[in-house]
Amino acid sequence: MSSEPASSTDNTLQRLRLQASTSRLYALIDPSQDERWQLSCDELELATRQFRIIANPFIDLPPWRRLYLKPLEVRDVDIPELVAQQRSSLPSKRTEPSGFCALVTSSVLSISLSRWIERQLTVTSPEGKTCLLRFFDPRVMELLAFLLEPGQRTLLLHPFTGWFYFDHQQVLREMEIPREPPPAPFTLSPEQWASLKRSGTINHLIDKWRSLEPDSAAEASPERINALMRTAERHGLHSPADQQRFALHGLHVGDDFHRHPFMQRLLESIGPSQRYGDLTAALPVAEWNEISTWTRNTAHGQSRPAQAD
Repeated sequence: MSSEPASSTDNTLQRLRLQASTSRLYALIDPSQDERWQLSCDELELATRQFRIIANPFIDLPPWRRLYLKPLEVRDVDIPELVAQQRSSLPSKRTEPSGFCALVTSSVLSISLSRWIERQLTVTSPEGKTCLLRFFDPRVMELLAFLLEPGQRTLLLHPFTGWFYFDHQQVLREMEIPREPPPAPFTLSPEQWASLKRSGTINHLIDKWRSLEPDSAAEASPERINALMRTAERHGLHSPADQQRFALHGLHVGDDFHRHPFMQRLLESIGPSQRYGDLTAALPVAEWNEISTWTRNTAHGQSRPAQAD
């Protein structure tokens, strides 16, 4: 599935190998998403000495379905083989759950890491509500990788020296963690919060795009889809169906397709009882061809992520 250059993947493997050689290495597992990762009775008895069980502050799960850290002895692990094994366990669709979350490294004791993760699971929304932040989910971490400012990444993951996860193309990525935390609690801006709430829709669109354009699957990145959905919202498209249709048009035609005069007039003409999907479905093929040609020939087109303007 991956179209990532080998050099980029090799660099990430080297970083993981380096971090694992100077810190403790763990696999972060969510067995509630895949029963294959559930701990056995014997393993649960050893949990206090080996595995670190992490409680969900919002859901009282039985111990064998709780998030846990599994220590890995570096001297017994072949890093490329380990990564290949974890990759092979991933589901084929973005919307399907995965029990494997990340490979993490830290010099901090595992009990301190588990307690840190438990605390970070709770975040306050811009509306003041206490919510669960599933940052351990690699699909959420991929969003956080481009949403968070450096200081926010430090506040969220400060005890970790490395956090490695698989992205939407099943390419191993490292979450950059700046070392110096700013003197402030971890919070999310309203814009960041809105982007995280799009996570389910973004995953659905990635799967849909793969089914429509399997040879161009890499083009449907979470960052690009999120930017297109933000642009749709700024143009007054608030229904999920219209935002999804807008994002698919952007992926197919080009990120700046909405700047074409035809699209500008259409977006300005949408009334309270009208739907973007209905209006664009009625556009003649000749107009779509002109929009597509214009978008490809502009200096902006698909060469950069969409901007919410």
